[in-house]
Amino acid sequence: MKEKKLQEIKDSLQYFEDRKSRAELRMQELRYSDEGWYFGLIGFAADFELVELEIGRIQEIVEPPGEVELASALERNDMFSLFGRYTRGLSYELFIKDDEVYNERIFDIAWWIISSLRIKTDVDFIVPVASNRSWSTFAAAPKNSVKTRVIEDFPKATRQSLDSNVSIDDVVWVNNNFVNFANLLSDTRFRTAIDSLTTHHLQHNSRMTIALLWSGIEAIFGIQSELRFRLSAQIASLLETRGSCRYELHQKIKKLYDVRSKVVHGSAITEEKIQEHIIEVRGLLSRIITYFVENKQIMTINEFEELLFL
Repeated sequence: MKEKKLQEIKDSLQYFEDRKSRAELRMQELRYSDEGWYFGLIGFAADFELVELEIGRIQEIVEPPGEVELASALERNDMFSLFGRYTRGLSYELFIKDDEVYNERIFDIAWWIISSLRIKTDVDFIVPVASNRSWSTFAAAPKNSVKTRVIEDFPKATRQSLDSNVSIDDVVWVNNNFVNFANLLSDTRFRTAIDSLTTHHLQHNSRMTIALLWSGIEAIFGIQSELRFRLSAQIASLLETRGSCRYELHQKIKKLYDVRSKVVHGSAITEEKIQEHIIEVRGLLSRIITYFVENKQIMTINEFEELLFL
């Protein structure tokens, strides 16, 4: 019995030594040893292992740290319990390299890229933690050496689209447009729409999620009266050319707005219908924001009105 116990201890120690050795090998690759910040992603599924960005990369995490490795590596031991509930679920990391041109804006840039990913895709992911070391190499980190930050501490965040993956084309779009996105953030209507789209999945109540998404749409168009007709007409005019496709989208948005009214006013509606509505409205808001990001400007309220007649 004693020998069996000793063997179990040896096996356990060997397990950690093997993980450390593999992490040390990964450290020989630049993508795991670059200086900068590594933002851990949970719920992020992709069709690629690694995609380079202009100022960093998105890459799959190999062997995320367990509790023992995390406790040893963290510079601040008081953060262990918070980080411990997330690290096992990390799947990918966004790396932003440390550069003297923008090193004081790394966290702003990361938010621009993360938000742009949420605009372009329907993958519900959270970014709970960031560190100055790749999450694939924690097993080889010297004791108490890793600096970390909490980004999104939302363990109950919801996921509506479980089967969606981020594609290389999505990341290319983000890489080409995240500066356009950042330049539009000074517009209050645009910023409200962005906050609605990029935080809706952090709500605990699905009815509040719907209210939040629609508040983003309403903010963009700045409509105060006759919301149902004017919103549907202006959105359809923005996204579709004249003809049957514009009319069909107009009719669809009116029906979506009817569901929105039932939900926010407490009418009886099944949870399945609510989830379907969230996916559709999120997709609609994504299309609207994508249009403005690609065109590098937000239309004025008068310009929206002109869409209907000119």
